[in-house]
Amino acid sequence: MRLQSILLLALAAAGYAQVSGEDVLQAFAERPTAQVVWSQEIARIAVDGVQATISAIGMTDSAAPSSSMKGVRIALGDANGEEHVYVSQEALAANIRALEEISTNAPQFFARHPTGEQMSCFGAGYFWMRPHVAFAASECQTANSRFLAVRGGRDFQFAGLDAHAFADALVRASHELARR
Repeated sequence: MRLQSILLLALAAAGYAQVSGEDVLQAFAERPTAQVVWSQEIARIAVDGVQATISAIGMTDSAAPSSSMKGVRIALGDANGEEHVYVSQEALAANIRALEEISTNAPQFFARHPTGEQMSCFGAGYFWMRPHVAFAASECQTANSRFLAVRGGRDFQFAGLDAHAFADALVRASHELARR
């Protein structure tokens, strides 16, 4: 049995949320003929020049007009540029659970595992247990700082931010998607 399978079984046995593999909305949004047909901004999160804009969206594919999807677009940005990551409506609940578990369990993890001079992170495993996950987050701590690392194509570090801020925004986006 592969190590990844063993880790997945251990997480499932412990009751941890697991986010599915590659998000179908990310793949859909990357099609050259995909377009956003409606968008509702849900939240803006900004800390020290790093920002995230979370929007509920609906998309269609102009090459296949009957093909449409709903979900969330997370625009992540800093001085080095901006990236968009997408989470399908179907994957939102698992992402919300993972963010809430990080928010709940990270303080106990850091209390049990002092970082000293090293950086320690908690939570990425909730997302990265499968290949091609578009969005992931973990809370990280060093001897003198704590931050939420949010991953699109690269890490965006939100100093002092708890994962609950993103979980709350995704919950509100989920309500907006259900309303449409």
